[in-house]
Amino acid sequence: MDNFEVRRLDTLEDWYKLAGTPDTSNFLFPEGVVGDYYKVMDLFHHKGEIVNREIYLSLLMLLNRDLLNVKKYDIKLFKYFRKRLTKANNKTKYNGMRFELGTASILAQKSIQFKKHETPDFLINGVK
Repeated sequence: MDNFEVRRLDTLEDWYKLAGTPDTSNFLFPEGVVGDYYKVMDLFHHKGEIVNREIYLSLLMLLNRDLLNVKKYDIKLFKYFRKRLTKANNKTKYNGMRFELGTASILAQKSIQFKKHETPDFLINGVK
């Protein structure tokens, strides 16, 4: 834990910038579980629970990283995941979509050609 850095983040705008949210001037909490993460992070911030706040910030930063990896690979796929994740209204749906996004992010990062499919979730080089 020697390299653990506790950041002083005074406003939600500071968090959004750190998490990679591009335009914070008109930011509204997203819907669903993602919005809940922002709200919980805000609550921990105001209660002074910095470590718990940082946990939620880290989850959002990982989500952002995976979305950016997919965006570089395929903009339509990025829009698909972004829409589904922000609309996921329960943790089961969110976790399922998050797992699929993580898989797509890894495939994209490794330059493995794939297509999003329903069953199975991905087609890799045309193999089911």
